[in-house]
Amino acid sequence: MQGTNVLAMMHIAGALSGTVTRKFVVPFNASLVSVQVSAGANTNSELDLGTTSDGDAYIDGTALGASGAPVTVAASSFLTGGPVRLRAGDTLVASVTKGSSAASDVSIYLGFTEG
Repeated sequence: MQGTNVLAMMHIAGALSGTVTRKFVVPFNASLVSVQVSAGANTNSELDLGTTSDGDAYIDGTALGASGAPVTVAASSFLTGGPVRLRAGDTLVASVTKGSSAASDVSIYLGFTEG
């Protein structure tokens, strides 16, 4: 069986005034294989991605893409060293931390492969 690729998106509208957290519940068994993140303005804000018990288990302090140009984090750059196996019902937690120049209109794309 070939795996199905799925893209999930989280968006944080407006300018950040502090750390903003979004959660995503995985609807089926899947592997997280990539993450893309961008902001609408030049910024030094950062992304953490992890679980409810370890907020930076997979990505810790990755700079956001600026002026709408996304930064891609491949599975080989995850703190796990490869794709993250997730079960249906697992919760991913994405946190964007405001830097000295605040991000605005942040988009986070999670790339999954089924199974």
